[in-house]
Amino acid sequence: MPRGGTIIIRIDDAAFEAGALIEISVADTGTGMSEDALAHIFEPLFTTKRSRTRLGLAVSYQIVIAHGGRMYAESQPGSGAVLLCSCPGCNRPAGAKKRGRSIVDRGPGRSARRRR
Repeated sequence: MPRGGTIIIRIDDAAFEAGALIEISVADTGTGMSEDALAHIFEPLFTTKRSRTRLGLAVSYQIVIAHGGRMYAESQPGSGAVLLCSCPGCNRPAGAKKRGRSIVDRGPGRSARRRR
């Protein structure tokens, strides 16, 4: 998000009670992605940036799949993007409480840090 924006991280462990899934989503209010970019984001070395080569999503995808989870993304140009990850849970210790939370960070972002 070169012009700034909001990133929302949500962790939903409601299904965790049954030992099912923990769902994590990361959403942003950026410019979104084209269908073509969306089709390739989990491929190693794929990037839409001119000077960057990234492995992060490809490696994350492989780790999640290796642990029996799923990872996918949703986006439309001009409307931001959402990365969703579902991972199998484990048995919750007796008496532990379920938690669902959203974190909104309205920090200056990477571009503001570079200007300093």
